[in-house]
Amino acid sequence: QQVGLISQGYYFLLTSLDAHTINLDNFKYGGTNFTSYRMINVERPEVQNVIFSIVESMLDQELRIGNINIPEGNLDTTTALIYDSVHAFALALNELRSVQQVYQRPLDCSGQNAWVHGSSLVNYMKMVEFVGLSGPIKFDTSGLRTNFEMDLMELQMGGLTKVGSWNSLDHLNLARVVKKSEEGGEADPMANKTFVITAILNPP
Repeated sequence: QQVGLISQGYYFLLTSLDAHTINLDNFKYGGTNFTSYRMINVERPEVQNVIFSIVESMLDQELRIGNINIPEGNLDTTTALIYDSVHAFALALNELRSVQQVYQRPLDCSGQNAWVHGSSLVNYMKMVEFVGLSGPIKFDTSGLRTNFEMDLMELQMGGLTKVGSWNSLDHLNLARVVKKSEEGGEADPMANKTFVITAILNPP
């Protein structure tokens, strides 16, 4: 704001997947377009239940030490992915234990010995499918996650609002509803125009 970049005509793509955890109220009145992606849909009941559990545990802890200043509940992407990872590991381990006896033994992380059930557990994890906090969980034969979806968010007067989505199959799907000028909506000066973008390489 101090250098004049937060004003009408500027567009910012926030590369962090945790933009929904940041208070952007101070930036929604200047006419600047803020766009971001969100992997965690905090409106889903499953996500709300986990947020409630986390805040409730924080409240219990703060009450025990005499401080009840509890922040607003939210869920960042890293926490949700860790939660889903542990869930996937537990499901795969349960399936492995149903077909063979799983033995535990201490191993040195820097040593040469491997856990005898390690390869089998990895194969079972590749077959795991469930709906986690970050959406549907599914892996391909290489162990990479597939068929996941992210919400396309845009800063509006009501806060960050979903205006589309992106998934690994259909890619970008826009769902923004734009009012026509005769319906009271403001005409976009960049709509229905073709732009030629030129980049000139100059020494720094």
